[in-house]
Amino acid sequence: MAAKQPSKISRKERASNDLATSVIIEAAREYQATIHVDALPTDLLNLNTSQNISLQDIVISELQAARLLNIDMPNEPTQFLRILEARIKEITGTRKNVILLLDEESGTYTCLNDELYDDLKHSPRELTWISDNYLKDLLGSDQVIHSFLHQQGSIFGIVAIADKLDGTVFSTRDEIILEQLTQYLSVQVNHFLTLKRSMVLPTIQQTLLKISSRLLSAVDSAAIFKDAMGELTTEMPFNAAQYIHLNRDSGKGAILFQLAQGQFTQGAPIQEVDQFSSMLSLFQSQVWHHPYLYLKGEMLGDKSFSELFGLPNIVSVLILPMVSEDSYLDGALVLFQQEKAVTLSKESLHVIEHVSELIISACGRAKILEKALEIATTDELTGAVNRRGFYTRFDAEIDRARRNQTPISFAMIDLDHFKMINDTYGHLVGDQILRELSSRIHKNIRKSDLLCRYGGEEFALMLPETALGAAKDLVERLRHKVEKAPFNTSAGPIKITFSAGLMQVATHQDFTKDPMAVISDAIGKADTALYEAKQLGRNRLVVTD
Repeated sequence: MAAKQPSKISRKERASNDLATSVIIEAAREYQATIHVDALPTDLLNLNTSQNISLQDIVISELQAARLLNIDMPNEPTQFLRILEARIKEITGTRKNVILLLDEESGTYTCLNDELYDDLKHSPRELTWISDNYLKDLLGSDQVIHSFLHQQGSIFGIVAIADKLDGTVFSTRDEIILEQLTQYLSVQVNHFLTLKRSMVLPTIQQTLLKISSRLLSAVDSAAIFKDAMGELTTEMPFNAAQYIHLNRDSGKGAILFQLAQGQFTQGAPIQEVDQFSSMLSLFQSQVWHHPYLYLKGEMLGDKSFSELFGLPNIVSVLILPMVSEDSYLDGALVLFQQEKAVTLSKESLHVIEHVSELIISACGRAKILEKALEIATTDELTGAVNRRGFYTRFDAEIDRARRNQTPISFAMIDLDHFKMINDTYGHLVGDQILRELSSRIHKNIRKSDLLCRYGGEEFALMLPETALGAAKDLVERLRHKVEKAPFNTSAGPIKITFSAGLMQVATHQDFTKDPMAVISDAIGKADTALYEAKQLGRNRLVVTD
């Protein structure tokens, strides 16, 4: 059976329409409504009369949208959105509406007015696509229609409405009204986004200026990351931060700096991130498109972020790669949201991008300074730390041991009969022996341990996080290795022994005592024990309380 043909509009009805339309268009000029009758779709002029839609209805609804949406909005974002929502409800005769914006870079939609939606069935999230079922679920209604927001011919968002006030289902007329309001709504949404950007810009500039000035005065990596992490967790919606150094061979990460619960810590390392290699592929695939990697949720594969990074209740992770001068990935600054995830705006991400660039620049400068400091604090002959570097590092380790309630053991080591060796074989051979001793000790201690050439043939050995018993075992092991293997020199193999005095630093007793006084006490006690070892016949270790 042939489809029923739409009824034709009579000449009298068309004349009436033209007269009414001319009056309405004249009135519309007051509201700057763009109404062009000739441009209206021809099928709207031939609608089935059973739908009770006339040309006057179409023009009146257009005028209604123009009158209610072509208005000056307040400069307060929440008020702006509330008025916008109220006007959409009034124009469409509905109870609910939602506006979703498209992020062209990520291809995801985000809810513009999320904070106003206590009555939504589910909170809007970022999505890569929008379906009718999702909109129904979002608005908690089976009666939902939507249209698209346009700007210069491109779609940049969606507006959806639900639940008519009169309880009826949506009709073609409702769809036309929604289509008509989108042109005015698109203008207002763009005004809103401009308002938000104008409000955020001063904060962005202020944050960048603060971080930039702090980083300019930082002279080492620890100060750089401490300042950057402090500002980012203060000015941005983050609770904690870490700098993770990436081992290019193993793909593992080592947490060198951490700010959590307002407390900055550093270590070598604080913790290892075994699964950091699983993120490496994500870096390689995404980080060159965006200078960050934004991971939401609580899990990465079958492991939680909290388990991976050693921090509780992680709900999102933002990873900023730190690229070296040779364009390789050195590590990453990782920012965490805990317990509650807060969506990051484009403006916030731009701030963080600039901050990562500032950090990379500052770290490059710091490496030069640290290299100069290393030269200034390293004994040229043995490669061990000199006294200047020793006191600086010892001071920092005392502070860390007090904070973490961990032990430090300390030993003074002196070669036996070294003056006789110099007198017999000459100072050149003596220098060879000192270099070899330093090399043997370095090969048998951790990177976190510190060997210092204290003077002449005397060395100081600091062992952080080491109890006295473990330290005694280590020094005895070193003594036996030195004794059993003669030193190869230009004068031939020479048998060498050393004596040592060992003690445990009292970091846990008087927290108010000056660290330099603690160091002096440690040196004095270890030196006394060393003298006792010499008096007892040399080639031995004496331990003192």
